[in-house]
Amino acid sequence: MRAARYILLRLPRKSKALVGKYGKGSFFKGSLSAIISSMTYGLIPLFSIPLMKKGLNFDTVLFYRFLLACIAVAILMKIKKVHFSVSLKEFKALTVLSLLCNTCSLFFFLSYTYLGGGVTTTVHFLYPVFVTIIMGIFFREKISVKGFISILLAVVGVALLSLGEGIGHINFKGIVFALSAAIFYAFFLVLSVKSTVKDMPVLRYTFYIQVIGVVYLLIFCLLTGSFQWFPVKDTSCVLNITLLALIPTIVSIITLVEAVRRIGSTLTSVLGAFEPITAVIIGVVVFSEPFSSMMLVGILLIIVGVFGIIVSQKK
Repeated sequence: MRAARYILLRLPRKSKALVGKYGKGSFFKGSLSAIISSMTYGLIPLFSIPLMKKGLNFDTVLFYRFLLACIAVAILMKIKKVHFSVSLKEFKALTVLSLLCNTCSLFFFLSYTYLGGGVTTTVHFLYPVFVTIIMGIFFREKISVKGFISILLAVVGVALLSLGEGIGHINFKGIVFALSAAIFYAFFLVLSVKSTVKDMPVLRYTFYIQVIGVVYLLIFCLLTGSFQWFPVKDTSCVLNITLLALIPTIVSIITLVEAVRRIGSTLTSVLGAFEPITAVIIGVVVFSEPFSSMMLVGILLIIVGVFGIIVSQKK
């Protein structure tokens, strides 16, 4: 559902008008919805890591997750009477975007095998920084002083997060995979804004990103020989894959829609910081992942840096 999340966050920032439309208490309800959305999205490690510990490959987990998500989105489209038709030009654009988005997901899940879920999610949260850099390099958008300082803070944060367990414990592969995921996602976001499908209804857009992604992941699994049939007799696996497909997707997207409509995209983006925070807490409490004061400082610097980027881009 990353695609849908981003499209929604690109909606106009008319918070005051929206608050007036929805009436008293709208700001509180919108803020609560944004927090629920980011927290549920941060639950991905909680459901995915146990599946990989059961012996399922990361790409297989992604395949089944998106397959179930496609079915869920298709049902929603039927309920809301959103048609499925797209033009050839739109399909080509959606294919490119889906390849970028799902390659990001592959790197994201691959990094779980080297890093904890909390560290991976926090490093991936750098994607707004990479979007700013890409826009500056390829589209010559000027980076403000505030934006530059924010980027610097985020970079220092990643360094501290990487060194949190000491130089001898740095897992460079994991950091590279997590950063690669953020970079691919950043390119996906930039091209999303520049493509012909930027105004497509969210559900239809998401459906095709996911459907094309399912085909892409199936081919990837078959070519690498990593495809696995899902252990349908394992109750815990069935439960985890179902929750992975529903909670960080359907629940997250519904609450995100509510948040953007009530408080606007900027504040919703800022409250998205609960995503890495949730992942870190789950990593430490549920999976006993290591955590140090240096890692805490690194996480805080990354969040502050991303906040700075979001605020500096506010129009």
